[in-house]
Amino acid sequence: EGKNIIKKISDTVVDGVNTISHQARKFFGSGGGGGSTDSVKKLPVDGTQESGNHTDPQELFVTILFPTSSIWLTNVSSTEFIGNKSGEEVQVYVNGDNAQMNYSSSSAWNQWVSLREGPNQFDVYGEHRNGERTATSTWSIFLDSIPPVFSNIDIQLSQQATGTVVFSWLASDAGVGVAGYDAWYRTEDGDWQHIASSTVATSSTTQAEVLDNVALRVRSSDFAGNTSDWQVVTTTLDWEKSVVINEIAWMGTRVGAVNDEWIELYNPTDAEIDISDWSLTISGEPITWNTISSTIPAKGYYLLERTDDETLQGVHAQGMYTGAMRNSGEDLRLLDQSGNIVDEVANAQGWFAGGAYRSMERIDPTVAGSLASNWQTSDSISPMAKAQGGGYIFGSPGFQNQGYWYLVEIDEQYFDLGKQVLTLTKEDSPYFFGQGMHIPTGKKLVVESGVVLSGIDSNAYIDVAGEMVVSGSAEDPVFFTSPHDRHIVKKNVTQVEAAPSPGDWSHILIQEGATATFNHATFLYGGAPHTHRTGWIYGETSQAQVFANTGGTLALNHVSVQHTFTHDIDTTYHALIWQDGKATTTILDSSFDGGHIGIKNNSAEGNVIIRNSLWNMFTSRDGPIISTRNIPILSFNTFTNNVFNGVSINSATILHHEVLSSEQPYHIGTVTVEKEGHLEILPGTQLFMQPQASMVVQGVLSSIGSADAPITWQPQTPGVYWGSILIEGGTATFAHTTLQEGNHQALTHPQNNGMIIAHNSTVNMDHVFLSDARRPYNMFYSKNSNIRMSNSRIGWSTQKQVRGWNIDGVKIEGGALNIENTTFYGMDRGIEGYQGVTGTMRNMDGTFFVSTTLPWWPAQLFTEQ
Repeated sequence: EGKNIIKKISDTVVDGVNTISHQARKFFGSGGGGGSTDSVKKLPVDGTQESGNHTDPQELFVTILFPTSSIWLTNVSSTEFIGNKSGEEVQVYVNGDNAQMNYSSSSAWNQWVSLREGPNQFDVYGEHRNGERTATSTWSIFLDSIPPVFSNIDIQLSQQATGTVVFSWLASDAGVGVAGYDAWYRTEDGDWQHIASSTVATSSTTQAEVLDNVALRVRSSDFAGNTSDWQVVTTTLDWEKSVVINEIAWMGTRVGAVNDEWIELYNPTDAEIDISDWSLTISGEPITWNTISSTIPAKGYYLLERTDDETLQGVHAQGMYTGAMRNSGEDLRLLDQSGNIVDEVANAQGWFAGGAYRSMERIDPTVAGSLASNWQTSDSISPMAKAQGGGYIFGSPGFQNQGYWYLVEIDEQYFDLGKQVLTLTKEDSPYFFGQGMHIPTGKKLVVESGVVLSGIDSNAYIDVAGEMVVSGSAEDPVFFTSPHDRHIVKKNVTQVEAAPSPGDWSHILIQEGATATFNHATFLYGGAPHTHRTGWIYGETSQAQVFANTGGTLALNHVSVQHTFTHDIDTTYHALIWQDGKATTTILDSSFDGGHIGIKNNSAEGNVIIRNSLWNMFTSRDGPIISTRNIPILSFNTFTNNVFNGVSINSATILHHEVLSSEQPYHIGTVTVEKEGHLEILPGTQLFMQPQASMVVQGVLSSIGSADAPITWQPQTPGVYWGSILIEGGTATFAHTTLQEGNHQALTHPQNNGMIIAHNSTVNMDHVFLSDARRPYNMFYSKNSNIRMSNSRIGWSTQKQVRGWNIDGVKIEGGALNIENTTFYGMDRGIEGYQGVTGTMRNMDGTFFVSTTLPWWPAQLFTEQ
């Protein structure tokens, strides 16, 4: 084979080239090794022979002593040309490079050359200084420095009866080809046994026992002398696993039901398997096996229940059997219709796992069933199967042994004694929860990235009294979803085939003092209504929420909520996020899609912080964000496709510095600014005042817009008046602000009302427009206050006489009024003053009072004009 490869290389590399003898030879020299004797002379450009004296061509020669063949195979990346020449006046060239003269003799020469992987070609010739040349000799050198690469090394148990083990191996070589293999094997921890050396065979056999640990090591060499590293594989001998014994409930299901045993088979292949006439033995005794189904689907399970189909409830058996398993241990064998052993679990000396009514689960169906290390005691409750009589069982009949935990009574069933933290991993996902998955005070539930949690029905909810931390990632988020969501939950645990729909599970409750943090989590199909007690007066109410924060700390970071249940009739208590008590909720970089209300904040002592989040498709006329106790802290949020793309502040008490920004409009109800409080309204903000909405300012109110971004106060519903702003011992500043259609129901006596009312306060107004307050009486009323107005307009767009009533723009009792460059129109009296008010007017005359019966009263109201 090696000679054939060399010939192939020769044919490929030197095709069309006159090959040279494999012996060292001379060329263009007299009698020197039989080389060419033709002289190559340098010719002039015109083709005529150069004139002058020339060296005798018989004296001009070059000899190559190494390489010894013009076709050469090597595994070294460089080589040396060595030879002789006819004299010191002769230069030798290898591919145009002048050869080095490193020998003492003037007739010796040498040249090192680098090689690339594969074929290399070199042209060698000599040239006298007078221009005469020898013929060119071509040398082909093939470099193969890469050893063979193995594509297969395997150990298989070939014949069950004789225990014949088949070793197989195969390598390939990109260069000159595989020359042979060296192979050894050993059993258990014994010495290595020789199989063959330099063999071209690719398989061998030996004898071994089932469950023996057998190792094979092989290396390969090619024709260039390259040898690979030893390749070693180790395996535990077992039969081919078309069907395996996957789970054994040898201990029964519960106290009083120790005979309710069951066995689960699993088909790990990609094809359905017919098990007609197969048998199962327990310590050599065949059981009576009555099949309901005679096939196991690909990647499917086959449940055998002892005696009848009542051993387990909630799942159905594919077969029943008679026969018992001793608690001390048994050997189980599964045999096909020909009596060949398909799988075996040999634990007659004691069960490998299980106990305390927890099943024995196989870890890896591809690993031998008689290895104790391949079995574990079930650590999870089945989401479907129940013991006879309805109790929970620890096991996974009809499901994979990894995952499908039912998280119920986790404080008793999953938090081990003294264990404070329970971690849910992706490896054991998906998890299912039912009614009241309770995380107790002092305990912590950690959910790792990639985990799926599914509410098993519409009553399913999570109750957090301790701490819950969900740690998803952008690449691998955590999902909370419906059990029917086949995109995420691959196997149906409900035995009801249905498409996922809103309300397939209920909510997450965060109790007072609890903490719940969700990072990179998606919530789908939640919000089924639940009953919550609201106090002895109101009794119980139906609420539809995904998060119910009743006094804890809730953090949502990179969260998405979609396909949430929305009640069509009673929507009072329905919101994706509900907050009351001392609760605090922080929402960052999240999205909420669809529903009636996004978040409803009823917390007087807590707060809501929302940043950089999307609110889309909410049907409440008050928008997706509603607060009934305080003002949420908002920044960089987006509102799209909502009935109202803004925020509602139904009521709020301002105790500190709070800000309303122009990033979103507001519906405003009842607001109180306490003495320590400061409500700042930024330029461009739009306030839509609810009917009869009122604001009481005992602290500071700043409504300071700009010429390019004025602030507007207007009714939520056009034509439906809102109430008043009462400044009671506080300070209010209005600039570039429009207020219109207020004064529906004043907070004072009708004669002393107004859209703005000031008592013992300071009010500054510049570039303010007060328009169309409800009549009769005043647009602005002040008592014992200091008022400064400039560059403003006050009036009604239509003239209206109310019999027996004076319609005033500004009515002021006591205090001081400093007014400048302000226009009044559409009223009885522009300004009316009483009780020793001090009035100062600048840059105004009668032209500033349009459609006004009296500009001001009394006539001596202003001392300076």
